[in-house]
Amino acid sequence: MLNLKVDKAFLLSIGEISLNGWNGNKAKAGPGAGKEAIFLKINGKRVRLVVSDDSPLEGTVRGNHVDLVYEGRFIGSAEIEKPVLHSPENAYITVSERCIFRCRFCDINRTSGGRKSIDDVVNLIKKDIDNISSISITSGIMFSPEEEVRYVSGIVDELARFGKPLGVSVYPSEESSHILRESGADEIKYNLEVCDRKLFRKYCPDKDFDFILRSLSDAVEVFGEGNVFSNIIVGLGESDRAIKSGIDRLVGMGVIPNLRPYSPGKINIPSAGRPSRERIHKLATFLKKRLDEAGLLSRGQTMCHACGGCDLSPLEI
Repeated sequence: MLNLKVDKAFLLSIGEISLNGWNGNKAKAGPGAGKEAIFLKINGKRVRLVVSDDSPLEGTVRGNHVDLVYEGRFIGSAEIEKPVLHSPENAYITVSERCIFRCRFCDINRTSGGRKSIDDVVNLIKKDIDNISSISITSGIMFSPEEEVRYVSGIVDELARFGKPLGVSVYPSEESSHILRESGADEIKYNLEVCDRKLFRKYCPDKDFDFILRSLSDAVEVFGEGNVFSNIIVGLGESDRAIKSGIDRLVGMGVIPNLRPYSPGKINIPSAGRPSRERIHKLATFLKKRLDEAGLLSRGQTMCHACGGCDLSPLEI
């Protein structure tokens, strides 16, 4: 018998599942946006897997469970969780589905993609408000970071009246933290994504590494420690040393990093790939230690921390 114990880190290292008997929906945000995905509950831990016919992990849907098979061997069953708006129990809404930046690992189109109006977003929330624990807003950049922040802040103004924890993930502008906090955001996320400066220039040619770090530092002053987050992608060819250095830097600022396994997109990146089960667990353990030392070992109320499907949370170790 294959001794995998249906481990979340193992499933995250694969990131995909081939499903029989599944009729799912395409994701609008997060890794694998635009692809079908399924949320599973395994030993109390949530994991989100992209549905792909090419995955070595196979699943057969039986009612509200999935039987999991790897390399021809049954490894256990998992409960299916139904998302509300992208995520189980949480609303995660993408405002602008277009971006002026050319990050190589991102599938958001630079030239096409719509933008939700304030009424569009409010109506989505109203429809499922009784099933929503928190509200998270993310967005590409339709015209400029400054214009996007102003546009999103108008949406946050309207959503704040629902009284749910409210998080925002955008590319920062000079005044974005003050603008979004005043609009009613409780948590903020500015994604650094690539800790290695050389790789950052390669993968994010239109972004400013130092400006993002400065914006994160400013955000801590505005939102407070433990309310500011930043995704770090694992699997773009960076070293563990670079990841750990990035963790130390962000945690030292009062920012909570979120370690995100690389998810292949439309653009092939030969040097990139999903991190191994061992690497995911090792880096999450390191992050847990650093967060604990800094008094920041907690789960956010919104965004990726509220969901937890795409990453191994330090609280799950």
